[in-house]
Amino acid sequence: PPNSTRERTLTFNTLTKSYFGPAYAKATKIQRATQLSKHLLVIENQTQLSEVPFSDRFKVLERWVVEAVKNKNDGNGGRGSGGGGGGLYTCKLTVHAEVIMISHCRFEPQIRKKAAETFTDLTTGWCKLATKALEATKEQKRKRLRNEERHLFDDGTDTVVDDTSARRQIRSKKSRGATESELIAKHHKKFQELEDLISHGDGGIEVMHSIKAGAHSAFAEVL
Repeated sequence: PPNSTRERTLTFNTLTKSYFGPAYAKATKIQRATQLSKHLLVIENQTQLSEVPFSDRFKVLERWVVEAVKNKNDGNGGRGSGGGGGGLYTCKLTVHAEVIMISHCRFEPQIRKKAAETFTDLTTGWCKLATKALEATKEQKRKRLRNEERHLFDDGTDTVVDDTSARRQIRSKKSRGATESELIAKHHKKFQELEDLISHGDGGIEVMHSIKAGAHSAFAEVL
């Protein structure tokens, strides 16, 4: 729900990539996620290292802002297919990180440089994974649309349905098919009535072409 906040504390080991001290350090991260609206999410992190030299001298603060931005040129004037506020959106991510020095440390320049390198690698890798996940979601949507169309078409035509007009055409085709089936059923029923009368020995039966159902009707009418 909008204006809701959730918080959790994570503990894990992180690679230090340091020339001195252990290769891995224990880390504690306090993570707070706040949903300001259905289009805006803010994630704030505070990370503190331990069991490495000078780890008590600094902490790292992060802010990840995830925003859904409506595309201006989505082909519908920003109104979407239904004209009710829909349309295409782009996911915009803004990341800010800062090293906060708790107390004086002579290795502050090295700490800031290493933190910047590590955070850059982290965000770059995350963006690549997120992009792959979005592409996988799009592919699943395309597969779902293809499966839906296979059920709609009786002839098994494998065509991707991507817009509302194409779906209307499919429904129109099914409607025409249903109407033709009803006409054929009525046609057989009329001739069955004739056969029943003939089988009862009524020699005075005459038939004529009926135009009550249309100029090109194949119906017969008993006189």
